[in-house]
Amino acid sequence: MDTQQQHDVPPGTPLMASLIQQAPAAQLPAASSAAAQSSAVTTERDLRLDLFRGIALWLIFLDHVPNNIVAWFTIRNYGFSDATEIFIFISGYTAAFVYGRAMISRGFIIAGARILKRAWQIYVAHIFLFAIYIAEISYVASSFENPLYVEEMNALDFLKQPEITIIQALLLKFKPVNMEITEGVSVRFGVPGPAFPIAFSVR
Repeated sequence: MDTQQQHDVPPGTPLMASLIQQAPAAQLPAASSAAAQSSAVTTERDLRLDLFRGIALWLIFLDHVPNNIVAWFTIRNYGFSDATEIFIFISGYTAAFVYGRAMISRGFIIAGARILKRAWQIYVAHIFLFAIYIAEISYVASSFENPLYVEEMNALDFLKQPEITIIQALLLKFKPVNMEITEGVSVRFGVPGPAFPIAFSVR
């Protein structure tokens, strides 16, 4: 009976007030540490990098469209480089920006492993795109009965000697037309990838 009366005590009593004061005091350190960890882990995405990288991709697309009047206004006609170099530069800066933070917070080994994992993902995507690319070129060439399509896209060697060219494609030595960007990103990202944490550690 006494226990039931203690549980039914209104909040204004000293017993309930002491319980209310003790419960948050025990939970405050855990809540504050969890909030600090979540704020440290979450990083905002820099939309400016995405904007200029998207503009660079559009310029690359316009430069590859033949007989395009808009291509006369792209930067390749007014500078020493085209939009491809801009895209590669922004991608490298973004990689150093993201994985440099990972190195500072989680260490060199974790950051290097994440870089190599990302390079492997880009490599696998390149191989899938390569297979789809060759299939599409072969289908178009056979449908229109025009072998010049295959030769123009630099896929003739693959169709003549597929057992040899497939090895070169896996080693990133075979370069069909308009597929240099994924190959270049994979190589430039994977080979010097472990150097990003080293560059951030030397301060």
